[in-house]
Amino acid sequence: MKSLLKTRWQKFLASGILVLLMLALTGGALLAYLGSEANVIEAKTEPPRTLLVGQRFDVLLTLHNTTNSEQTLVSIGMEQALLEKGVTLIETVPPYREADNLNNSNWVEYTFAIQRRPVLLEDETLRMRLSMVVTQPGTYQGNLTIWTKNQAQADYADLKLIVVEHPAPWLGR
Repeated sequence: MKSLLKTRWQKFLASGILVLLMLALTGGALLAYLGSEANVIEAKTEPPRTLLVGQRFDVLLTLHNTTNSEQTLVSIGMEQALLEKGVTLIETVPPYREADNLNNSNWVEYTFAIQRRPVLLEDETLRMRLSMVVTQPGTYQGNLTIWTKNQAQADYADLKLIVVEHPAPWLGR
C-alpha cells in the first residue's frame, strides 16, 4: 500500500512538473516572439542641422509601412524627459487631436482623431512634419514612439537635437 501511494505521488509530481515545464516553454516562446517581432513601421527623423534657442523649427518624420497590410497611425509619443528639458511640440502635420501623459508615464502621446488618423497602405511611406521649439541650449537625445492600430508594441525613431544660443540675440527680436 505504501509503495502504491509513493508511486502515485511520484506520477502526480512528474505530471505537475511536466505541466509547469510546458507552460514555461510556451510563455517563453510567446515572449521571444513578441520581443523579436520586426518593426511594423520603420521611422526616421530629419531635424535641421542648426537650431537656435526659442526659434520654431520642423523635424521631418518619415514613416514606412514594412508589412503587407494597412496600418492606421494612432499616436506619436515623445519622451517626457525631452519635454522637461525644454522641448515643446507645437503642431504636427497631419494634426494631432490631443496630448496625454498616460498617467505620469515616461511618454506624452499625441493622439490623432479617430476619423483623421493617417493610414499607410502596404509598403507605403508617409512624411510628417513636427513643429517644435526649444527653450534651452544643449544636446537633446531621445526617442519618438509610433503607435499603430492593433499593434502590441510601439516602433521608435531616434531624435537628436543640437540647440545653440542665437549668435546675435538682439537681431530680430
